[in-house]
Amino acid sequence: MFAKAAIFSSSGSSSIFNSTLHYEVIGGGGGGGYAHGGGGGGAGAFISSYDSSGGGQSAQPSLTISQGTTYTVTVGLGGAGSTSRSATGSNGSSSSLSGADITTITANGGGGGGSYDLGASNGQSNGNASGGAGSPGNNTRSGGGGLGGSGGTYGYAGAIAQSGSNVSGSGGGGAGGNGATASASNIGGNGGNGVTSTIKGSSEYVAGGGGGGVGFASHTAGSGVAGGGNGASTGAGDNGTAGTGGGGGGGGYVSGDTAGGTGGSGRVVIRFASTNGTPSTTGGATVTTSGSDTIVTFTSSGTFSF
Repeated sequence: MFAKAAIFSSSGSSSIFNSTLHYEVIGGGGGGGYAHGGGGGGAGAFISSYDSSGGGQSAQPSLTISQGTTYTVTVGLGGAGSTSRSATGSNGSSSSLSGADITTITANGGGGGGSYDLGASNGQSNGNASGGAGSPGNNTRSGGGGLGGSGGTYGYAGAIAQSGSNVSGSGGGGAGGNGATASASNIGGNGGNGVTSTIKGSSEYVAGGGGGGVGFASHTAGSGVAGGGNGASTGAGDNGTAGTGGGGGGGGYVSGDTAGGTGGSGRVVIRFASTNGTPSTTGGATVTTSGSDTIVTFTSSGTFSF
């Protein structure tokens, strides 16, 4: 049974404070790997009490909030795409929802994609986030297939890379599925599936993995999914879409090596009964309504209180 408290207006009338708070927390996506077929970045973890969570998890329990308490929202940034053959893409940063009377909800960022000159380069893992994809082998030495970063509780693993030289990058893991291995030396792997979010009143597809890049203009780069950036053939990998936690696309090649895309930033969304009124907020908060509920979407860090 939900706890409720009376709210009295200046006219003496009263309404009931509904203490149930639904939420969605998405971590920042991982950056794509560098050059000649970099691996796609992994998506940020997706945790929700309103929809099914990432990693095949069910919807999590809602929170019970109180009047007069200030709640803190942290929105994770996407990881930078790699700009060096000797470094993977950067992990995305975590998003969270916290307060003195609730259990903190933390969605880790996605793992960065592997890069070209690391040979059998592994994509990164980052706790509960989906892992970044493995990179291709270096074309000056045959690399064994790099491993995709491991998935976590709320996301899936990036794909292993092919063995051999001149191969393409594999896809980063998504909140809804593993990244795809490059299917051939001239075809990059697609990013892993995202998940469906309905907390804002309409259906959105978010938290997908970045696509793997390829080494030549005639090759086909992997596609990003659900906010994940596309891999590149003749330029830098595409960035993940802001507010979705999508992974960055892997870099390609055009008269020189190109960078991986930056992962998409995460977000925090809260949903509650409109009878509670509009909370006081700071930071990047947008207020909308759906039916009898009010939704506040944070695309940058801030606070809220009733």
